[in-house]
Amino acid sequence: MAKDTYRGPLEQVDACCWRIPRSYKQGMRVDGLIFANDTLMQQVKKDQAPEQVANVAFLPGIQMASLAMPDIHWGYGFPIGGVAATDPEEGGVISPGGVGYDINCLTGDAEVLHANGYTRRIDEMAEAWKTANLTCFDLARGRHASTEVDRWFGQAPRAQVLRLVTEAGDEVQATADHPFWTPAGMVKLGELRPGDTVAVAPFRGIAYEPPTEDVLVTREDVAASLSAVGKGDRASATTQALHHLESLGLLPLRYSSPALPALCKVLGFVFGDGSLHFRQRTGKGVVSFTGHKADLELIRADLRALGIKPSRVFARQRQHAIRTGYADYAFSRTEESFKVGSTALVALLACLGAPVGKKPCQDYDAPAWLDRAPLWQKRLFLAALFGAELTTPATITGHGTLFGAPTLSMNRRLAHAESGRRFLTKVSTWLAGFGIATQNLLADEAQPDKHGEPTQRLRLVLSSRAESLLNLWRRVGYEYNRKRRGLAALAVQYLARKEKVLAELPTFAEYCATARKGLPRDGMVWEQIACIEPVAHSGPVYDFTVRHEAHNFVANGFVVSNCGVRLVRSNLFYREVKHHLRTLVDELFRTVPTGVGRSGHYHFDRKEMVRLLGEGSPFLLGRGLATLGDIENTEAGGVLDGADPAMLSEQAIKRGLDQCGTLGSGNHFLEVQVVEHVFDEDAAGVMGLEKDMVCVMIHSGSRGLGYQVCDDALGSLRKAPQKYGIELPDRQLACAPVQSPEGQRYIAAMRAAANFAWCNRQLLMHQAREVFARVFGRKWQEMQMNLVYDVCHNIAKFEEHTVEGKLKKVWVHRKGATRAFPPGHPEVPALYRKVGQPVIIPGDMGRASWVLVGQPGSMERTFGTTCHGAGRVMSRTAAVAHSAGRRIDKELEARGVIARCQSRKGLAEEQPSAYKNVDDVVEVVDGAGLSKRVARMRPIGVIKG
Repeated sequence: MAKDTYRGPLEQVDACCWRIPRSYKQGMRVDGLIFANDTLMQQVKKDQAPEQVANVAFLPGIQMASLAMPDIHWGYGFPIGGVAATDPEEGGVISPGGVGYDINCLTGDAEVLHANGYTRRIDEMAEAWKTANLTCFDLARGRHASTEVDRWFGQAPRAQVLRLVTEAGDEVQATADHPFWTPAGMVKLGELRPGDTVAVAPFRGIAYEPPTEDVLVTREDVAASLSAVGKGDRASATTQALHHLESLGLLPLRYSSPALPALCKVLGFVFGDGSLHFRQRTGKGVVSFTGHKADLELIRADLRALGIKPSRVFARQRQHAIRTGYADYAFSRTEESFKVGSTALVALLACLGAPVGKKPCQDYDAPAWLDRAPLWQKRLFLAALFGAELTTPATITGHGTLFGAPTLSMNRRLAHAESGRRFLTKVSTWLAGFGIATQNLLADEAQPDKHGEPTQRLRLVLSSRAESLLNLWRRVGYEYNRKRRGLAALAVQYLARKEKVLAELPTFAEYCATARKGLPRDGMVWEQIACIEPVAHSGPVYDFTVRHEAHNFVANGFVVSNCGVRLVRSNLFYREVKHHLRTLVDELFRTVPTGVGRSGHYHFDRKEMVRLLGEGSPFLLGRGLATLGDIENTEAGGVLDGADPAMLSEQAIKRGLDQCGTLGSGNHFLEVQVVEHVFDEDAAGVMGLEKDMVCVMIHSGSRGLGYQVCDDALGSLRKAPQKYGIELPDRQLACAPVQSPEGQRYIAAMRAAANFAWCNRQLLMHQAREVFARVFGRKWQEMQMNLVYDVCHNIAKFEEHTVEGKLKKVWVHRKGATRAFPPGHPEVPALYRKVGQPVIIPGDMGRASWVLVGQPGSMERTFGTTCHGAGRVMSRTAAVAHSAGRRIDKELEARGVIARCQSRKGLAEEQPSAYKNVDDVVEVVDGAGLSKRVARMRPIGVIKG
């Protein structure tokens, strides 16, 4: 959990640098170094970002030091502003968290659904997460699943907290950057709008209640159960059974035993479509299960988790004959089943109340011990019984919008019918505890069974009232029956919409056809958003890192789960622009797509997108959307070799199709600036910068495509450290050896995302050029709107660096940090080779931004790296609260800045006081010899999402 203040060791190296010694934590391979002056260090220590610097020092193959720039603040795994180089020859790794990943969180009251059907508030799981098993959905295989948790954490919100409400009344509060599952994949909450579609999991379960330590089954109970059988060598069988159960941790069995939830489900199913018996000749116990193969596999998985070995599922054709009071029926069907040959399991289930032998031919009651069990344990038993025996959710024939009364049936020989009534009466009593009503208990006229014995069918008919049905399907549901589970989820959402939505509903059958299209059939439903609104929130927000590769979990019923900057100069001066400034900013805001989830003016089909991802900015050259000068003055020529679009998920590609050429939201911007002061005339002259000259700075990245690439990578790499024997202090540092298949796949995908980001900024620049041309009535070429430079600040690249006197090729991770190669470096464009690589440093929209050049000190101290901006000192939530009653746009205008944004909230989040003073940050990197000041730029017009 991110704490308020870092309290670990910090030793001052010089006026611009502080060290976290490797002795701080056992396992640190190198020191941590943070570049900051005294003033900035006081801000740096206000969160746990220095702790993350120390954690990064654990990475295999890390060289020299774990580094952080003065704009450091807390991030996912790596701090933002973090830099680390790893050597593949020394087991070096690649880590998505070192390239860039957002922190996204839920408010503390979010109810998280666990695999055993209970919920717990996320803020109450500070310790419980270590043994938690959460419900999730395996989206690739289209099925309900579960996942362990790698980490739980809480922190102050770093983005606005929003409240999402669906048309059916589902509700959750989360930060704007928390992703929700949509038809377009995981999309941040802040990018969603009313009318958009999100996935919900209508089953809500039961609030968790800790079970007692009371004992249910003892050694003596099992021994007594087996002694009653009286076949075979009972003494030996009993000894073996007791030893087996004890070795599996099943004896003594308590309400609190980890195995009891699975046993509750198995027991419930046995009362329905299962049976226990002892073989006549040997007396060995056998448990049989009958059903559909997919459902039986769920039972087999639970048994294996208990340490019990089941048989495989068998299928055979069976002939059936049923005689009723109306007619005789004969039919054949394929029956699927499996068995467990285990005297120990039979004895244990018998002690828990399961009948041994043919169920219709004996008296037995519902397990009395469940009376004292927590409600969620009762639910497990009932849900498995219902999966076997309760009717499927369905509407009344001829009334497609009205549901029939669910019915639980059982057959008993007439002599044992009374115990059947007691059983169903007890079930009715338990259901009342869930708010589920029953109508009546019916007994059909007795009919002879196949042996000629009179047998009576007993039926417990549940209420068909909407409230009772919602409690049945939302709180209890079905276990071991995927079809019924899926239909119950649809029925819950249908009934909820029926209550909330005034418009006429389709029939249930028509609703099902669209509400689950493309979703797993056993629990997820599409739902429309009614509203999204900001809420005042105090206190921490929370999130999990889950282990399942699908990287999702369920909270309040919702399925929840590369960047850079470029500078363009012109031959326009402030005196020529100031009288047209408002028109210019308005036209930029009208033309350039801003805001969350926006589509751009450039639409690429899938084939074109694959080429763009592989070729980068040169792909746009032949389309008249880029020039050779643009390509030459873009880091790496706007393309990383080795990018492989085939390594991207289909969801990532889909998200990129319409978002190339869009600005996005948050701290992304397009800013009109004026050169306020020139510090290095030679370097400024090479860049074409003069005092009072008008420039355009663009900050954006790879949009939803890049987010999806990182999200996909974290899912696939989460198990890699364990696989390759890598010990890490923080699972958010998910990584894999560079040469591993997992590492190579991520590298290829990350490079493709970087290519997309360069193309995105190129198209944004193209639109800005066109706007200037319209406003000033001159071609952009005449105004010499040339690209000064485009540099990444969220990327990992393979570079040559000298480490301890030896030249090495290392993977340099820059997360919120900028490359700053010095004069003479071969990767610096020929135009700038004498002065050093241009470094573009955005500040805030009310004060300043900077242009720097790389210096030799960066190669010696930071693997050719410097800062990337000012760095936040105030969370977005705090910034919004700080702006209450103020008009940020008017305050900016008073400073001479015309600002346009999709919302006042967006301006409030990005107000100048939310950031460190960029002048202080630049002073540190200049003083440390990492990069040199060239020019200070002041903003005069800005557009944001």
